[in-house]
Amino acid sequence: MAHPNGSFLDLGELNQWIPIPLNFGPVTQLSRFGLVIDGYKNKEDTYGEYTGHLESQIAAFKIYMGFSDDVIEVVKHILFAKKKVDPDLGVVSPPHVSKIMGLIHKANGFQIAVNTQPFMIPINSKFHPLYDGVDKCKLPLSGYIYKESVGQWFSYFDFCQQIRLDTLYLYILSHPKFLGIHVESPIVTRLVSKVIASCSIFISMRDDLSDAQLQTLENHYNSNILISSDGITNFDTENTTFKMTEEALNKVVNDATTKCDSFKTSDYLTNEPVDHRICMVQWCLLIAGFSCLKASDKLIIDHLLNKLLLVGLKSAQGIIYNVKKIWIQRRIRFNDKVSGRLFKLDDSFNHGFFGERNDTAFPFT
Repeated sequence: MAHPNGSFLDLGELNQWIPIPLNFGPVTQLSRFGLVIDGYKNKEDTYGEYTGHLESQIAAFKIYMGFSDDVIEVVKHILFAKKKVDPDLGVVSPPHVSKIMGLIHKANGFQIAVNTQPFMIPINSKFHPLYDGVDKCKLPLSGYIYKESVGQWFSYFDFCQQIRLDTLYLYILSHPKFLGIHVESPIVTRLVSKVIASCSIFISMRDDLSDAQLQTLENHYNSNILISSDGITNFDTENTTFKMTEEALNKVVNDATTKCDSFKTSDYLTNEPVDHRICMVQWCLLIAGFSCLKASDKLIIDHLLNKLLLVGLKSAQGIIYNVKKIWIQRRIRFNDKVSGRLFKLDDSFNHGFFGERNDTAFPFT
């Protein structure tokens, strides 16, 4: 996970060693080592209460991956679908998309302690550290987050599972080979809001920010970046868009990135500790970063991405650059003095965000 190029798993690896069979010895051993934990599905379809053993369980949560077997099935089908892209249309066929969405819906029912936002564990839950009933169950310590500011315990494992599923859904919605829905679409923006709300388990905005601070925040993330005509190509007067040469675009991005580095995100956020477990949702932050538009959402993602660097994830450098690059590209404008209109950069740059490597492999974190 600390490799600069990130960690990718291809379809063969996912098929061979990731979905460890639940009816064989290794799972029991992994459970004893605390690397696998059992959960259950929707209450009306319970497969078994937490026992500390996996022999009777159908779905298991892999602590070293941060999600359940059901999520692995979603990832496998995404990779398989991209191998079967319609050569004429260049997109995944509708039946494959429907299948994946069905698998996401199924995986959403998995639960360990509490699988709904904000993932706070009720005091009467047998998973709560202060619960003293005879059916008391303890998660591994890594499965809890205690927020001193509110004096409450939260389920980190359930958070990991759900944010992964929400961002996989975002991936299906936004990826040009799947549905290719624009990030300004209401279905995307609502899902982004849900993902950002999930991140409150780590951090949230201060509620005492002044109007001036909020305006500074908006200017920092969303104000237009006006450019000259240098490097501009393919004016589209009908859609008021243009394209740029790669050299000119990279110069604008690099100049804007340098200015962004002086902005202190911590001035706008609650002072909550974020530990190394943030590394398990690195990919989730990448996809949320691609999809978010609001300045407050970008603030949360920006802050958490930089926390990845602090816990030693070198691959986060590339992720931070890609996310900030997409944010900057969406801000670029050219003021055409002849027509008096403001042209924006053509949306085709969005397609380059996902990269070709993700067509054959999937990020581990």
